[in-house]
Amino acid sequence: MINTPSRISGYLFWLARLALLALTALIVAACATACAAAPPPPPEGPPIPVQGTSLDQFYGRQWFLAEVITAEGPTAFSREELERLNMGDCFSLEFDAERLSGKGAPNRFTAPYTASGNTLSISAPVSTLMAPLVEPAGLKERDYFSYLTGDAQWELSEDWLWLYTRDDSGGLVILGFTGR
Repeated sequence: MINTPSRISGYLFWLARLALLALTALIVAACATACAAAPPPPPEGPPIPVQGTSLDQFYGRQWFLAEVITAEGPTAFSREELERLNMGDCFSLEFDAERLSGKGAPNRFTAPYTASGNTLSISAPVSTLMAPLVEPAGLKERDYFSYLTGDAQWELSEDWLWLYTRDDSGGLVILGFTGR
């Protein structure tokens, strides 16, 4: 059988439809995965303490960093990537009445803090001095410690703790933690 121009264009038509269908399926699958993992957006405007909320509610819970937003926008930081690298306990916080403690990547740290209303004043953390075997993408430990140091506004939204802080140049940084 000889392929005529009309028969070839028919094949190309069906091949193009099949390619378009496959591309659409890939886009839908990627959107579904990205949308399912997205945290709730940080609250808009300046933080306002939730009525009846105090830091006492944070005691005894671990908070795991899940979102980092700088003045340039969201960073490449990924909690899922940390879990994949078996570093799920990195970039965590835990409060008691006078101290904040947790883990960077890979160092454990502690820092005294004071609270007034929805403001935390966090002193520079004291940490162990281990060198990382793997440094997670999107956030360096020294930046994490820097973001935690100084005055930060906090807000509790659903099961998220949001800290509004500043980077070394004074730009706004929003840290979103999930509680466990």
